[in-house]
Amino acid sequence: MAYKKSHSNKQLYAARIPRTARVASQIHRVLAEAVFELAQKEAADNLLTVTAVDLSGDLKTAKVYFSSLSETELEFLNTNRIKLQQKISQNVHMKVTPILSFYEDPVIAGAQKIDEILSRISQKRKSDPEADFSEPKDVSSGETY
Repeated sequence: MAYKKSHSNKQLYAARIPRTARVASQIHRVLAEAVFELAQKEAADNLLTVTAVDLSGDLKTAKVYFSSLSETELEFLNTNRIKLQQKISQNVHMKVTPILSFYEDPVIAGAQKIDEILSRISQKRKSDPEADFSEPKDVSSGETY
């Protein structure tokens, strides 16, 4: 009778999710904590929120996305980049610690743009309650809301 080795939950999880996604998730967690700690130590006024980490296939570079990112915040992050990479090195088991680069999350910016458009439409509806907004305007004619 042959013995079948049962798989642990960790092995099943690893088989379903690519390594880059798993490592990116760990880096995301570590960076969220590290950025918060650094901001408290530096008495930074702004709250930085890590929204995503995009890790290259070779795990050597990571793009870190934030919900908003001013010039001051970007300078703060670039100044502390080495400290953040050290935190990753200490908390995530990797042969090479990825080089970090920082960006504003385009998804958040896109959502804000959609919100602005919806707000303008709502204001137009309030200013002209008699207008028929049930049918969308012909986009091909170049008209905009």
